[in-house]
Parts: sequence; structure tokens; C-alpha cells
Amino acid sequence: MQRKRLVLQPRSRPVEAETTEPTESPVADSDGAASEEEAPSEMTEADAEKKISEDLKEFFAVRNLDEAEIYFTGLPCQYHHTLVDKLVSQAIESREADAKLVSDFFARAMSKDQCTPGAFEEGFTRIAEMIDDIAIDAPKAFQLFAMMIKGAGMDEVRRTNLASKSIDSDKLLALLQ
Repeated sequence: MQRKRLVLQPRSRPVEAETTEPTESPVADSDGAASEEEAPSEMTEADAEKKISEDLKEFFAVRNLDEAEIYFTGLPCQYHHTLVDKLVSQAIESREADAKLVSDFFARAMSKDQCTPGAFEEGFTRIAEMIDDIAIDAPKAFQLFAMMIKGAGMDEVRRTNLASKSIDSDKLLALLQ
């Protein structure tokens, strides 16, 4: 028997991508960083979920904040809250080191205006509503959640709003001070 010959061909973009208008490549500024216009303007929700899932795996494996900066810039603004939610969800039931890493990432993203306070708040909301239940299985959940909220640098109004979603809002508010 003769084996079928394997033909390796270069990957091509999907046909639908070729029919859209070509996008300009991001312009690098004086220190070599790409401009914030590199985020795709349109992305399906399924594509965004897939990208976020891949980014999360990489983030917690590599643990490099410099490389993580592209997670917000490479994602349309309408999905930033989803990235925040997924990061918080994974870190809240993990180790303190993971929550600290996420907190540092949020602080960096906030300082570079890569994510809006509104997107951060929306991303934290789902966990804020479930934090009391999560704390049953993860006793440090309140502390880790507060650490990540502080990292995002949210103002007092947003912190109070998030804390009010918890049954034990006083506990969460005390940790956010």
C-alpha cells in the first residue's frame, strides 16, 4: 500500500474577511507601542468569547502584564466587560496570587485608559450578585473580590453600587475602604 502524500499549503483568511474593506495596520508611536485603534471594530460575540477564552488561558499561564495589555486593545469595547467578568470569575475561586495578578492587570488597564470604569463595573456586577454564594465554597472570595475592585480603581459611587448587590454589602464595603 502506498501512503497518501501530505500537501502542506499556507493558511488563508476566510473568504468573508477578504471581501470586507482592508483595514490599516496600527501605527506605532514614538516608543514603538501600537496605537489603540488596533482593536477590531466588529467582532461577533462567538469570536469575542473564543478570543477571551484563549486570552485567559495565556494570561494565567504566562502571567506577564506587558503581554496582557493587548487583551483590551485587541477586543472591541463592547466586550471589555466580558473580559473583566471572565478574569474575575476565574481569579475569585483561585489563589490569592491570581487575584493579585488580575488586580495589577486592571490597575494597568485603567491607568492607560484601555477599559472604561463603566465596563469594569458591568464586568464585576455578575460576581457581586453571587459573591455570598461563592464565599461558601471559597472563604477568601470577599477579600479577593475587593482586591480586584480596588485594582480597577473605581470611584466610591461605583464601589458602593457593586457592594449593594451583595447580601453582606457591609462586609464588602468595609473591605473596599
